[in-house]
Amino acid sequence: MPTSAGKAYSAHGFPGNLGFAAPPVVIVGVTALPGATWRHAFGLIAAVGACYGVVACYVLARHVSDEVTRPNPGDDDARTETTSRLALVREELRALGRSRPILGLGVVAMLSSTAFWGVSSYLVVFLDDGYGVASGIASLSLTAMFITGAGLILAGGVLADRFQPGAILAGAYALVGVAVFALASTAAPPLVAVGIGVLAGSLGSLGLPARDKLADLLSSRSDIGRNFAVVTIGIMIGNTVAPPLFGALIETAGYQGTFTLVGGFAVLAALATVAIVARYRGGMRTSPGAAAGE
Repeated sequence: MPTSAGKAYSAHGFPGNLGFAAPPVVIVGVTALPGATWRHAFGLIAAVGACYGVVACYVLARHVSDEVTRPNPGDDDARTETTSRLALVREELRALGRSRPILGLGVVAMLSSTAFWGVSSYLVVFLDDGYGVASGIASLSLTAMFITGAGLILAGGVLADRFQPGAILAGAYALVGVAVFALASTAAPPLVAVGIGVLAGSLGSLGLPARDKLADLLSSRSDIGRNFAVVTIGIMIGNTVAPPLFGALIETAGYQGTFTLVGGFAVLAALATVAIVARYRGGMRTSPGAAAGE
């Protein structure tokens, strides 16, 4: 992998954020047409997604080098020598248990995704109920958040290639925490609160290429797939924990208390990132994709 790995990861994440931003715009646009309903809008989104999936599979099958898609060195031999699927599972679990920095990065992903879920799910209602922002403007803030996040992913790719990815990742999460705390204070004027809310939900995207690059630097060729899976599992756990946690908290502490906790999760993600980098800096490779055998 070239030294522009951060830009490559940002190019991967950029269309994802645009994809999150598109549905609200599509739904509003389609339902504004004569005779159209939300069902037509959802059908259009599904059709576009299906076409994209077909095209993506074709490109991967026909135009991606075998150097990228080939098995890891030694994998075929390992599978041949393994007499039991259970033994293979045990071997993978033991290897995962030894990957402490990756497990730590999975915890960072869990904390950050919990914070992001809280902002993206409750920003609109908080702006409406807590700040008195008109519902139409509050709803548009969600689309603005994802569009801004897409731009910040590209910027984050450049930063991840020029500076230490751990510092970029920790800094991004710290900025999210500051923005969320500012929003939770309810001290800003309504329109300023909209801008703060957009930043609270998008600044984390600045660190996404750095997070992926950090996972790469902490991996070798043989375990990089498993390690990225651990990060993804951390994200999924965060998305699972956040709904009942924040839903219950809103009922008892209100939006201010809930957003204060959301900011706390972002700050914890920043602190955990600093701790991982400080502890395992010596075990990182000097460049992504530079594992032995490549």
